[in-house]
Parts: sequence; C-alpha cells; structure tokens
Amino acid sequence: MARYLRIRSIVKTERTDAHERIKAICGFMPDGSHWTLTHEDAVSQVENRTCAFYIERPGDKRYDVIVGMDFHAHKYLKTDADRDQP
Repeated sequence: MARYLRIRSIVKTERTDAHERIKAICGFMPDGSHWTLTHEDAVSQVENRTCAFYIERPGDKRYDVIVGMDFHAHKYLKTDADRDQP
C-alpha cells in the first residue's frame, strides 16, 4: 500500500515548462520527520505507487497529486483539479 503524504512546500525553478517548474516537493512524515523528493523521484514514486501525494487548500480542500504528460512526453506533477497543463 502506498504512503499517503501531504506536500507542505514546493521548491520551484524559474522555468515555464510544466515538466521543469518543480524542482522538489517537501513535507513531514507521520512521525514528524522531514522528507524531500526531487521532481523526478516524486513522479517515479507516484507511477510506481510507492507514494501518493496530496495538497490542502484553504477551507480544507484536499487535492490528490497525479502525473501529467505534455505533448513531448515530458512528465510533471499536477493536482487532479488542475487544467490540462498547470
């Protein structure tokens, strides 16, 4: 069963392409320890079902993070509520 982890912060780049915008994602494990994953590692863990990630917005709205793919087959992270390319 995949770990279900909340993303608390995102390390962004200055790039504009969806697959290059996120450098890393960060959060806390249930035991309080900090975790950080590169964009590539996070995509891999979602695809392999090792981890599932989510974000929370004001009003306790929770959105699952999924892997999207652009026209050039570049993979990127997005929420299930995002438009085609965030």
